Amino acid sequence: MKILVTGGAGFIGSHLVDLLLEKGHKVKVIDDLSTGKRENINSNIVMNNFSIEDQNNHLDEFFKANKFDYVFHLAAQSNLRVSLKDPIKDAEVNIIGSLNILKNCIKTNVKKLIFTSSSAVYPNLLSSSYFTENTSPRPESPYGLSKLLFENHLELQNKYRNLNSVVLRLSNVYGPRQNSIGEGGVVPVFFDRLRENKDLNINGSGKQTRDFIFVMDVARALDLSMNNNLSGVYNISSGNETKIIDLAQKVRGFSKNQINIKHLKEIKEAKRSCLQNKKFRKATNWFPEYSLEKGLRKTAEYLLG
Repeated sequence: MKILVTGGAGFIGSHLVDLLLEKGHKVKVIDDLSTGKRENINSNIVMNNFSIEDQNNHLDEFFKANKFDYVFHLAAQSNLRVSLKDPIKDAEVNIIGSLNILKNCIKTNVKKLIFTSSSAVYPNLLSSSYFTENTSPRPESPYGLSKLLFENHLELQNKYRNLNSVVLRLSNVYGPRQNSIGEGGVVPVFFDRLRENKDLNINGSGKQTRDFIFVMDVARALDLSMNNNLSGVYNISSGNETKIIDLAQKVRGFSKNQINIKHLKEIKEAKRSCLQNKKFRKATNWFPEYSLEKGLRKTAEYLLG
C-alpha cells in the first residue's frame, strides 16, 4: 500500500513508520520538524519538510503526485498547556491544518483517513467509572476542543462524502523517542530529571491519575485501523489508572543515585483519566502487550542508555 504519515518524524509517528515498513508498505512522511526529528526515521524514507497548514499549495501538489491509499494523520500541536497560552496557534495546526489534510484525502480518493485524537476530548473523571466512546465529550482545553472539532468534521464527511475514516482517542502515550513536550510528557520529564540527578517534581499530592499506554501498542493499533471493516471512534489505552506518585516511584527505581520526590504547588489539571478500550479490543483482537513496568524498562534503556 502507498501510505502517508503526517507527523511521521515524531514520537508516535516514527514508530508507526517503522512498523509499516516492516510490513512492506511504501511510506512517505510529512513533518515540519517542529517537534519531530529526522533521525527518528529510516534514512531511505522520503520526508517532506513542510507544515500541514501550508498555504503555498505544496500539500495539494504532494497529494496529487502520490495518490495515497491510506493516510495516517498524526501531525499536531500536542501540548495542552501551549494550547491554553496560544489557542490561535493550536487552531491553525489542529483545525486548519487537519482540514487541509481532509480536503486532499477527499480530492484524491484516499481509501481511509486514520486520525489520532486524544483523551483530552473527555471531561475530568470524577466517578469510579472509565471513559467509554459513549461518554459525552466535554473538552477542558483548546487542544481537546480542536481534536473534537476535527472528529466532528470527519463524521460529517463520512455522512455526506462517503469518506471512510477511523478516529483513535489515545490516552497518555509514552516510550522511546518521546520528548518532554506534549501529552504523556511526565514520563520523559521524570527520566530527564533522573539523568540530571535531580528531584522528581510532582504538582500537588501526586494522587492524580493517568492512563499510560506504551508507544508500540499504539503503533499496532494504528496499523490495525487500516482494516476495511473498521470505522468510527475508538479508545486506545491500557485501561489502567496510575497515580503520578506511583509513576515517580517506579521511575526513581531506575536510578543508582538517591533521588527524592518533591511536591510542588498544585495546578489546575485533570484529577483522573482512564479510558476503556473494550470496543477496539473486540473489533480487532488487539490488546496492550506492554505493562507499565515493561514499557518503563524499554523507555529507560532508550533515555538512560
